[in-house]
Amino acid sequence: MIIDTASPSNVVSAFGLVWPDALRLNGSVIRIAFPPVLLMTGYGVGIAFLIKAHPEYAISLTVMSLISLVLSLLLVFRTNSAYDRYWEGRKIWQDLKVSSRNLIRSIWVTVMEKSMDDCTLKR
Repeated sequence: MIIDTASPSNVVSAFGLVWPDALRLNGSVIRIAFPPVLLMTGYGVGIAFLIKAHPEYAISLTVMSLISLVLSLLLVFRTNSAYDRYWEGRKIWQDLKVSSRNLIRSIWVTVMEKSMDDCTLKR
């Protein structure tokens, strides 16, 4: 199946140019994400120029690899602990659902019917 990406329902015209949906600004996350991305890019470029101008400020590769190892282990630990909390909550929620179903089922079974209509309604 071929999708026509230049169909009129799929494009936006702005500044005399035709933009696909991926670059649409109205109702998009681009407006929210672009300033922090631009700020971090500027920060990285500034650090690169600083190190290029003053090599004595550069961090050695061993220190950088050690820092990256520690950060990666920290991120893995945080991810695993978050997943463990999610899984524990899911198990507790499942137990609550099973217990409530069992309670409803036992109430349904133990309540006596008073008439024949109650018996037909119960089935």
